[in-house]
Amino acid sequence: MKYPNAMFPRFTWIDVNTKALGTGRAFVVPRQLYDEHHKRYKVSVTELWRLIANEKKVLSRSGNKVIWQVNKPNADTFSVSYAVITASFVEQLPSGFCLAMPETWLLPSILQADKLYCIEGESPYWAIMFNQQLHSSPVKGLMTQARFFKEAIGFYSADDEHIAVNIQQYLQRHTPQNELSQLVGLVVRKTAVKKQRTVPWKKLAVASFGICSSYAVLLSAFLFFSESQLNNKAERLQLEAKQVFQLQDKQAVKANTLQAYKDTFDKYPSINTILNQLKLDLPAEAELQRIQVVGRQVEITGSAASATDILATLSEKPYWSDVRFIQDVRKRESGEEFVLSLVFSIEKSDINVD
Repeated sequence: MKYPNAMFPRFTWIDVNTKALGTGRAFVVPRQLYDEHHKRYKVSVTELWRLIANEKKVLSRSGNKVIWQVNKPNADTFSVSYAVITASFVEQLPSGFCLAMPETWLLPSILQADKLYCIEGESPYWAIMFNQQLHSSPVKGLMTQARFFKEAIGFYSADDEHIAVNIQQYLQRHTPQNELSQLVGLVVRKTAVKKQRTVPWKKLAVASFGICSSYAVLLSAFLFFSESQLNNKAERLQLEAKQVFQLQDKQAVKANTLQAYKDTFDKYPSINTILNQLKLDLPAEAELQRIQVVGRQVEITGSAASATDILATLSEKPYWSDVRFIQDVRKRESGEEFVLSLVFSIEKSDINVD
């Protein structure tokens, strides 16, 4: 069957020449679109077909297509190569029967022995015919350098030069030669898929589902918006409540402080009361230079003819306690200088305001 390149531009179509049938058309499967498997069998021809059929069933799962090719390296051994073509690539094939030629299966007739080639294309790869066997590897990762590829297959050569080959350009100028027996397993058949008429109720179901989905989306959006607004209001209220509580705490601290000051003030008599009582109890001959009052504690600095008389007089008074000198008495020509400390011992509630 002949398929012009203009109808299927994504495929590379080639002429395949056989002695029995003449020239036919086949498309080339790029290397990255199939996986290769190789098997060797020592069986009869009848048993060989059964083994190939079983292997195809195993490999052709998930919608993949399996093509195969038989070679006979010696009298009692068959070598079978399998190519598993991806289902996604098979979907692009024209309906009906056609020949599929894996790209690497054309290389043995193109490459020279012990020569390194770089096969160009969407996914370039190294290829070499070494020990009558084709070796290949994608040009990526560690295999970007040719020397690593050669070391991996055991081909040691100081020359890192390679020959670049474009399969499409090469096949436009050359026609591969194949035996008819090698083409039997390359036939691919794709069944045309009939389009079924769409039942109206299915469209209605799809439309109803779309309307319900839209309503659900709108309802969800409205609920989400409402919930976000409520959350914002709740956060503002929580913040205002927190500020009120903080203000209450500050006011409580101030109130406690004022109450403490008031309690202290109510507990101790006023300075005027202390000074008036001191004026009454202090002997007339005492001359005062300095008076300091801290709560109930009074400290006086002055002079008199006898400092000890002043101490004795104040000690006998009922309103004073803990009367004592806090510095040494110093004698002067005019008398004795003293510094006395005493405590006003009467409670404020005991003071007679009358």
